[in-house]
Amino acid sequence: MGENLPLLCVTWNELSELPTHTAQRILATTIGTGRKRNYETRTNMRVIYSIALLLLFTITITRADEDTVNGHGRHHPVPLDPQGSDDSSTEKRTTAMRATSPNMARSMYNIPGGDNAGAGQTVAVVVAYGASTAESDLASFSTRYGLPPCTSDNGCFKKVDQNGGSNIPRDDTGGAAGWGGETALDVQWVHAVAPAANIILVCANSSLSSNLFPAVRTAASLANIVSLSWGAAESGVPQTAMEAYLATLRGRISFFAATGDDGRLSGYPASSPSVIAVGGTSTYTNSDGTLEYEEGWEGSAGGCSKTYTATTPQMSSGSGSLCGQKRATPDISFNADPNSGVPIFYNGTWYQFGGTSLACPIAAGRAAAVMGSNENIRVIDAQHIYNNAVVRDVALGYNYNYSATVGFDLVTGKGVWIGDTDASSPVGPTPTTPSTLNTPTSSVISTSASSTTSTTSTPVSTSTTSISCQQMWSDLPCRTLYEDPTKMNPTALNSARDWLCSQENGRYCQDIQGSGKWSQCNAAEQLSYAMSLFYADHVTSQGDAACSFGGIGVVVLPSTWSASSTTSLPSTSSRKKTSSVAERSGSSTSELTTNDLSTSPPISRIQDSNSGVNVLTLSTITLSLYSCEPVGCTDETV
Repeated sequence: MGENLPLLCVTWNELSELPTHTAQRILATTIGTGRKRNYETRTNMRVIYSIALLLLFTITITRADEDTVNGHGRHHPVPLDPQGSDDSSTEKRTTAMRATSPNMARSMYNIPGGDNAGAGQTVAVVVAYGASTAESDLASFSTRYGLPPCTSDNGCFKKVDQNGGSNIPRDDTGGAAGWGGETALDVQWVHAVAPAANIILVCANSSLSSNLFPAVRTAASLANIVSLSWGAAESGVPQTAMEAYLATLRGRISFFAATGDDGRLSGYPASSPSVIAVGGTSTYTNSDGTLEYEEGWEGSAGGCSKTYTATTPQMSSGSGSLCGQKRATPDISFNADPNSGVPIFYNGTWYQFGGTSLACPIAAGRAAAVMGSNENIRVIDAQHIYNNAVVRDVALGYNYNYSATVGFDLVTGKGVWIGDTDASSPVGPTPTTPSTLNTPTSSVISTSASSTTSTTSTPVSTSTTSISCQQMWSDLPCRTLYEDPTKMNPTALNSARDWLCSQENGRYCQDIQGSGKWSQCNAAEQLSYAMSLFYADHVTSQGDAACSFGGIGVVVLPSTWSASSTTSLPSTSSRKKTSSVAERSGSSTSELTTNDLSTSPPISRIQDSNSGVNVLTLSTITLSLYSCEPVGCTDETV
């Protein structure tokens, strides 16, 4: 069998649930809900398949705790000679599925900027555990593929713990099959796609959501693009606070999350309306390395969220016919099939990896390249993807539940992201550019109707709040800034909840009401739930600084307030302090009552245009409380 040949094992139930052709092409070990698979040569499939069957009843499956986000599984490492896939893809294989090199990827996805792609941008990669060889592995990968060095010495690479410090946790014991391989894949392929972008590796203490979610906060405070190649079932992790936090950063931070590799429903955070969910394709190339055609990868997870409502841009995709008002995933896709996967270097050995863990850093790298090449594009969010992204539609292939079709589908989403439009100039091919691929007739280049007229991708603005935000707060009975709905007086709390639940045919409350959980929640929890949906639905790239909230925190401001660039703090006489504060100078923070100093994103500055009172609020959890003492508010309010 050969000393380097891995032993592949699956359970009988898992095997019997797979389509026949998939079972015959078992390529990877299935462990939990992981996010990657690696390449396995077809010549050994008969031997591997026989061994798997013989050992079916001797395998013990370890299930992760419900609070665990498992990024380990769905691949087993196979050593890959780095000469097996060069920049011209001249490897001696008869199939059209070839390993993908950095040059091939940048060409097939029309990455702008060349070696300067991603200049001025920072991508944060969030993983669990440490990665002691991450920087040296990246150096070996860069040397092999002629990429510019990305090191801590030249300021390109940085590694921090989940709180932004230097207490990096121990390495995962899984080696290439665990978070170590995941880390190498993510870091190296962000650099492969955007060689000039800075990379920050954020290492959570474990794969528990209680550690990974704080790491996401840290990532968002340090970078404008965040790559998340992991996830868990929506019902498997406590996510309310995390989702509310992500909603505050909509239109400001570009989040990308892998949908998963089991070909079924994608998990969280990919199902969040606040991230770009990245699915997978199988890529077929010509002998010279150019793209021949692509199809939906059978492992690409996608489907309709059971928890989250789609935002307006996401609904514009036509997903409503598939998921109603629920969030549909994926949004876009990139190469994920292990057979057409990519080389990575980990701890002295070359491997070939696939999975949506590959597609996700490719997407994050492309975002860095696009924003680095066009100053008019400040964020890649749902509004950009559905209004301004040029895609190559993928209408072939399928996953476990769905088939790829013309237009939006639940295998590849909108398609493969290959270009962008804005009012000043296109980045990448325009919608009228014909495909030069030797593809089946069902594969076309498409974009939304608004893109064909060069829809403007407006930079984040803090000059004014949105109309929807002002209308929202102008009707609330108590226009005070609150840290927590549980601290609102009952009258204001109930009025705010009832008003919000009455809007847009009750869509912000109907999901939880229909689930039977409404009666189990108190008024503060009901308002928090409805608020998270409202904010996710209405925040735009115009900026909703005065509507910021996070966790279960809510910001309520008078409708006359607008964001401004003012730097002065409120006078002592014009505000109430409800807890001890720690003040720092400059624009990094105002009054803080927790240890979130290092993980909070930039502060939104709010000015009352009538009274001239300036108030600083965080765009994450509101940490300082102010009151304009409007009629109807009492000391008990805060």
